[in-house]
Amino acid sequence: MGRNKYGVARRSIWYILRILLLLVALITLTLGVFVAGLYTSNVYIILQDGMEKRADYILRDDSLWELSEYFTDDFLLTDAELTKHAYADFTVSSYDYRVEVSKLLVMPWEKETTVRVVQKLASIAATPNEQGENILPPTLPAWPATRCDVGFVRRDGRWLINSITVIETNPQESPLPTPDMSLMADAQ
Repeated sequence: MGRNKYGVARRSIWYILRILLLLVALITLTLGVFVAGLYTSNVYIILQDGMEKRADYILRDDSLWELSEYFTDDFLLTDAELTKHAYADFTVSSYDYRVEVSKLLVMPWEKETTVRVVQKLASIAATPNEQGENILPPTLPAWPATRCDVGFVRRDGRWLINSITVIETNPQESPLPTPDMSLMADAQ
């Protein structure tokens, strides 16, 4: 008894279709992981550089147009920290501003995302500007550490910071896991 040539053809077609479907799924998954990594790295870079430029503007009153590369125009018009000019009475020579990212993942289909960060000014070197006679020098305003949700929006293929929402001021910091040699049993 001979083989049914239609049965062999049907099994062959299904085999080829399964292999093609598996290849398409594998290529789609690879592309999705690549785009997610691309978006995540873009958001991370915009976050670090944008927050650094924002701090630089607040501390040194640099040009506002540089911020438009990182922030939406709506945010720049409504950000209260940019209009305070709290450090206008000081010349800031150096500072150590840090942004610590605690949650960041951007999926390929997202147009908006939110990143949880802790921003803090670790140190600042500033001198008061010249004051008139008999005027006390101003005190340097404090910059408390804050836990924030930084909102991003994708416009024309670019990620821009859309909002900064303060969640907690002076959040509890977890200590670094540094061993204490005096507590170790073999340290004697």
